Amino acid sequence: MFREFVEGNTKSRAIWRFQGVDLARLAGGQLLLESSFQSFRTHKGKIDQELLGQFTLVNQQSGVRVPLQPFSNHEFRRNIYNVSERNSRKDASGKLTLELRDEAGREVDLAKDVLQGGTFDVELACLSPGQFMGMARPDLFIRLPDRSFGISYLKGLLSIFLMLTMVVVLGVSAGCLVKGPVATMLTGFVFLIGVMGRGFLEQLTSEKILDNPKLEMRGRGMLDAIYRLPAHISPQIEVEDTAAQRVIKAIDSVELNALWGVKHLIPDFTQFDTTAFVANSFDVPWAESLLPNIATTVGFCIPWIVVGYYALKTRELEAK
Repeated sequence: MFREFVEGNTKSRAIWRFQGVDLARLAGGQLLLESSFQSFRTHKGKIDQELLGQFTLVNQQSGVRVPLQPFSNHEFRRNIYNVSERNSRKDASGKLTLELRDEAGREVDLAKDVLQGGTFDVELACLSPGQFMGMARPDLFIRLPDRSFGISYLKGLLSIFLMLTMVVVLGVSAGCLVKGPVATMLTGFVFLIGVMGRGFLEQLTSEKILDNPKLEMRGRGMLDAIYRLPAHISPQIEVEDTAAQRVIKAIDSVELNALWGVKHLIPDFTQFDTTAFVANSFDVPWAESLLPNIATTVGFCIPWIVVGYYALKTRELEAK
């Protein structure tokens, strides 16, 4: 199940663990928690009031547990919880100062006690009795300082340019081996497989169903599939271990290993699609998106260029 629910006014908790948090990257040294939770009401209650939730910051190394001030869950839109603003008090001079206390009432420091080591947990509790608050793993994250939309847009264009570079290099290299129409068909075939058939190849070679990785996919080989179809055996059901089945699996393993090699010969063009980042106002990350795209482009283009060079050098050029 993608989304889980926490029952209100109980000990049920949703827990997120953040690792590698760099204090220097936080917005002005402030911890911003952005969330998008679902509210599920088992009874009408006060319909004009939103469900109440509460975050608790937990450092597993030091054992510090810091409950934060409750918040109202604004459904169907993003909620930004500023830890410094929501947990501050005015001193004698009227200046707001951050005041955090653990469950024992002792005052703690956000940077030294909670964020020490860059790893901490965020627990969520629903405070509305008889109600439920739903969430999934991506529904809570630490919001970093906003960056320029133009830079993110240029990163998206760079990913498209890298994909276009791969297509052009593949077409030119194929043209050094075969005729133009054949090279065009080969390039189009590789591109379509890299865009539309990558998930199918991954599913066949990884024994996992992409929609639900917890389920194993059996009957991936040709002979095993031919055996299962007339018998109406589901790919999730294990067949009886007989001598015939062992022979079938041994033969199918050869073709599946060959298919595994073919999968790595065709680049995954879906990773160049950064539309989701730009369209949802997220910065295109370097480490998770652009650097792998650059590495994939260089890793595939260099062998293609070498093959095309020697193919063009050794073949007899036609008279134009």
